Amino acid sequence: MALRRTVRAAGHALTEEAYAAARQAFEQGLDAASLAPEYGRREYLRNVAADGAPIPATAAMLEDYRRTIGQRPEFGLWFQETQAPRPALLAARWLCHLAGLRHATVQWFLDDAAREGYTLAQVRGVDRPQAPGCFDLPAAGHVVGATPPEEARWLELREELGLGPPDLADVELLVRGEYIDPRDDGTIYDVEDCHVYRGRLHEGALSRIRFVDGEAAAVALFAVPALAALIERFPERVGPGLRAAWRYYAP
Repeated sequence: MALRRTVRAAGHALTEEAYAAARQAFEQGLDAASLAPEYGRREYLRNVAADGAPIPATAAMLEDYRRTIGQRPEFGLWFQETQAPRPALLAARWLCHLAGLRHATVQWFLDDAAREGYTLAQVRGVDRPQAPGCFDLPAAGHVVGATPPEEARWLELREELGLGPPDLADVELLVRGEYIDPRDDGTIYDVEDCHVYRGRLHEGALSRIRFVDGEAAAVALFAVPALAALIERFPERVGPGLRAAWRYYAP
């Protein structure tokens, strides 16, 4: 795909060349609905550099976007303009995943309050477009718009499990780094700037978990060695987020 090749050559950044390739794909009627599992989902992500710095839009890109959106409003399913903290184009989540535009994510490991050496895993909903029904990180998600990752981590925890800062202790950032996941079927080329956090549930927090947004179907409490064995022996039953981040939790 020409769009994906151009974005990869640009270092997964929304440069003028990458934007022009996306605009050309739009004009040529790219069948995004069949190529991208998340097409039409109104979630827009900020493109970031390898060091996590937001990538601004050039004046030429903004001018072209405003002209195009005025003539063809459906271009709003591809991009959205933001002025915070400086002018930029947010890319639709599906477009980030299809083209390989780098975007920030937050991920959580949650340890049990009472049992040392036990940690939580999420059972993903069976209707999820990625890894349905698999074990995965207890909470994880995209940093939407201009939200700082430090704020997005709590939003994601609230959205998926109904928990907040009072429910956790010993919160720490384990690592921040790049994760690339090209799918064999070509539908997803995921390039993430990952922020991986770890926390310990306060007493009673486990019973307060609620599956707010439907992404999680259940949570399971594992002894750490048992979860490590599952990841090693049955990787097909484990979501890509947990497989990739496990080395930071249990090196």
